[in-house]
Amino acid sequence: MRILGLSGTTTFAALACSQIAFADPAINLCFHQNSTSRFAIEAANAPLTQGSVVDTSQETWNNITSTLSFSNVALQLADGSVSAATATGNAGFTTTNNTGWETETKDWVMMAGWFGFRASETLTIGNLPTAITNGGYHVVIYGDSNDSNRTMTYTIGTQSSTINDSANFSGSFSEGDNFAIISGLTGNSFTISGNANASGSRSAINGLRVVNGPPPQPPVIDSFELASTSSHYVSPGTAVTFLWTVTGADSLTLSDGAQSWPLAIPSGSQKFAVNQTATYTLTATNADGSAEQSLRVGAGPPRPNIVLFVVDDMGWQDTSVPFQYDGNGDEIVTALNQRYRTDNMQFIASLGMKFTNAYAMPVCTPTRNCLMTGKNSARHHVTNWTNPSGTNTSQNSTTTHASPTNWKSGGLDPAEISLPSLLQNAGYRTITAGKAHFGATSYARDPHNVGFDINIGGSEIGHPGSYSGDYDQGGSRPVPHLEVYHNTGTHLTEALTLEMNAAITESVNDGAPFFAYMTHYAVHSPFQNDPRFSANYPSLSGNALNYATMIEGMDKSLGDIWGNLETLDILEDTLIVFMSDNGGDAPLGSANNSNAPLRHKKGSKYEGGVRIPLIVAWAGPSPASQFQSVHPVDRSVVEDDIVTCFDIYPTLLEIAGIPFSHDIDGHELTPYFSRDPGPHRPQELLIHFPHDHRSDYFSIWRKDEWKLIYNYAPDTFELYDLSADISEASDLSANEPERVMTMARELARALNEAGAQWPTHSGSGLDDPFAMPNLPTIDVDMDGIPDNTEDANGNGLIDQGETDPDSNDTDKDGTPDGAEMKIGTDPLSAAEFFQANPFINSSNHLCLTWPSAPGALFRINQSDNLANWTMHTDDIPADAKETSTTYDLGPIPTSRTDSSLYFEVVVK
Repeated sequence: MRILGLSGTTTFAALACSQIAFADPAINLCFHQNSTSRFAIEAANAPLTQGSVVDTSQETWNNITSTLSFSNVALQLADGSVSAATATGNAGFTTTNNTGWETETKDWVMMAGWFGFRASETLTIGNLPTAITNGGYHVVIYGDSNDSNRTMTYTIGTQSSTINDSANFSGSFSEGDNFAIISGLTGNSFTISGNANASGSRSAINGLRVVNGPPPQPPVIDSFELASTSSHYVSPGTAVTFLWTVTGADSLTLSDGAQSWPLAIPSGSQKFAVNQTATYTLTATNADGSAEQSLRVGAGPPRPNIVLFVVDDMGWQDTSVPFQYDGNGDEIVTALNQRYRTDNMQFIASLGMKFTNAYAMPVCTPTRNCLMTGKNSARHHVTNWTNPSGTNTSQNSTTTHASPTNWKSGGLDPAEISLPSLLQNAGYRTITAGKAHFGATSYARDPHNVGFDINIGGSEIGHPGSYSGDYDQGGSRPVPHLEVYHNTGTHLTEALTLEMNAAITESVNDGAPFFAYMTHYAVHSPFQNDPRFSANYPSLSGNALNYATMIEGMDKSLGDIWGNLETLDILEDTLIVFMSDNGGDAPLGSANNSNAPLRHKKGSKYEGGVRIPLIVAWAGPSPASQFQSVHPVDRSVVEDDIVTCFDIYPTLLEIAGIPFSHDIDGHELTPYFSRDPGPHRPQELLIHFPHDHRSDYFSIWRKDEWKLIYNYAPDTFELYDLSADISEASDLSANEPERVMTMARELARALNEAGAQWPTHSGSGLDDPFAMPNLPTIDVDMDGIPDNTEDANGNGLIDQGETDPDSNDTDKDGTPDGAEMKIGTDPLSAAEFFQANPFINSSNHLCLTWPSAPGALFRINQSDNLANWTMHTDDIPADAKETSTTYDLGPIPTSRTDSSLYFEVVVK
């Protein structure tokens, strides 16, 4: 059951989106407790962005604010005129949903509040005027319970209609999903009753329309597709043939966004030459509305397929594939490597390259948005995992600090240029199956908005309520779109794999290159047994057993996808990237047992929280492949350089042959694949987590083999040499103060360049910015001025009026900063520098004069050749009253004719 997304110009095939325009007399009713949304409804001043289904900008909406029960509330007609109609109801629950409509791009006002009732609770509309009842009328019921999936049935008399509520309201309306129609009604009153499902929840009414006459009958697009002889991706200039059939249309047009063509009704075919990637939209209209379907045809050079396989919460050691090597380059096989069975990972690794120093962010949503944007989370500001409501996800494990006030808790910003959208524009079929978790806003929660043509099971949730049964349908963490698998015994990992393989197969059959983002909910909690693999772990029990079976289920998925690629004969044309989204979260007792030898686990500042497995391989290595000849990947090789999750963005675009010009943080990794010598990205990495979780409020700076951790709450630093101490057992910050100072400055400047946000003090809400270490004796550049003195405000930056602690001559005038400060010249001005000027006084003595400040001491050296210097005079005090000092060297020598004599003045 492939779920084909309905998202404007990014669909291949979709259900028709019908507009319902009401011209007959009507009464509009909604239920709001929130004053802001209530006033927007009552003033009819909300923007019209609901696809003409609900026109809050032009019509009067009655609003009922009474809680639970109300009686004979007077209702106005939609045109604002007074009517005798009344509303009476008793509910078990009323609320305002946390939809955040005020900041959404779509109008959520009408859906922001709801009235909930069971069968014994009712809503009655009475005293309907004849303008509505004359000739009969129909009722449109809008229902969405926001955070729960449920089947809601509404009954009027002998008629019933159902809404299959699925997750949060997305801003789009469709019959059966968030509105239902009951028609053919007569009489001047009616009563609506609801139903209660097994969990005891109530039906929800967010809004109600009572409209004279029968429901509108917009046209229906029965089919819109390419002929079997046409491909969805072609060489520019190739002709393709469109086929269509429609029902009930008065007119039919096809548009590519630049021009439109009228088409035959009700069916036909038309051939068009495709010169560039374009989305073709079929629009059918009649007097009652319109319907649209879209499909995209790509045009360009041949492009490879890409599988990005992401496992949720999989640790560096949650595999039989070793990622640790000794000094001789030999694998270190750990106890965890021996525990897990990941034969398919081993096979994919044998086809390509393992990265042993690959990193992600400490938790999932930041990493996933790094993949989508190519930016560090410190820059895109989604620095913590997001929850379905879009509220702060602080763990509240510390009372002194809180998260940044303006971090993007709603998730991915629509202004970002997403990876799948660039691939889409180049003609790729973009498919996601599994966990999306880009955020909670109406934009971020829907993968279609982010650039995916097909979304299977992705939403704003971060983990499923269950991996079996109905995947928590009716609960708070349901996995959508998989109803066909409900209660069939199909594990969630298997269901997603089957759907992904079906979508890949369809793309190949359509001739379109694909980007398959296989992003499993596994192996995130809840840790539930995958019974297919239980017998493979006789020595394990409890969550340890459950976790091992989930790992093996994930590995089977990898093998099944590779097997499907083989069946489709596209191995040579497909790149596979395997990775995790953060450190492991294995439920193995002590945190340090979960990822050993790495310290700690997901959400931590230590390696167990951020180091991940990463494998890159062509599914079928072949030097003869047109794609592999450009970007070969050596087989069975290991790379130890630092790489990270936001490097995936430019790397996949390079593989796909898609240029881009905007700024990102990632570095493309293809030179590593062919073993070109030398590092191909800076061997440094910033990780910023201004929140609390398993570790609280920290930033990390990795530079070569060294790792510096800054802890905001206590303003402390930790330093580890990962080449000698991968377990981070020995904090070397006290032993290496100069390194701490140097790396802390690099960290400060990286945070500043990225625009990082600071944690706040929980009491005042004021920022708690990064602060340099207090090491008063450290002078890294040895210019005579302690670093803490040069960086007076302790922020690690070179602010106005500050000298550079990493340069002993900030103004590059040849005089060290410390010397200039001693003698009174400006170390920030090259026009003021220390120079001794010679002159001959009235006694025919050679004298030197130079700038100075009271209290300084100087030494004069002399030389015959500017190479070998000897001291002439020492401990010359600066003039106590003047800004310069003069020293008499004595009579000018008269006997020296063989060479010159040179003097220099040195500040002590």
